[in-house]
Amino acid sequence: MAGINGGTISTTGANTIGLALDGAGIATLSNTKVESHGIVASFTGVDAEFTTDNSTLTGNDGVFSADSANASITLTDSSATTEGGLLKASSGSDIELIVNNSALQGDIDADDTSAVSLGLNHDSTLIGAINAVSGDLLVDATSQ
Repeated sequence: MAGINGGTISTTGANTIGLALDGAGIATLSNTKVESHGIVASFTGVDAEFTTDNSTLTGNDGVFSADSANASITLTDSSATTEGGLLKASSGSDIELIVNNSALQGDIDADDTSAVSLGLNHDSTLIGAINAVSGDLLVDATSQ
């Protein structure tokens, strides 16, 4: 388990990853800024958990990447932006993305073997497309 409270995580160089969760990894960020030239967080394997509170995630190539992963991602009072895809799920991944009072910018893409469930709650926003064959979309009355 990785718990980070405060500070900045920064990566440079092509194809870099800010945080890699392999298997049953758990990462909790609070009051943290993550800036990656590549991807902010990568998931492989089962039962990965990624949680943010009052944090900023910026990835040039994407924010989240999941390959054969079962992961739960929860963002609270945070933002996630990218020039690439917000979330890319592939190879049978099953991803739950719960967003509370947070702003997301970027597309969500899942291949035909993967599922993405997205919940936007408490004044959350998503600016981007959702390209997924399987999954759920739940948006409360305060979110868009």
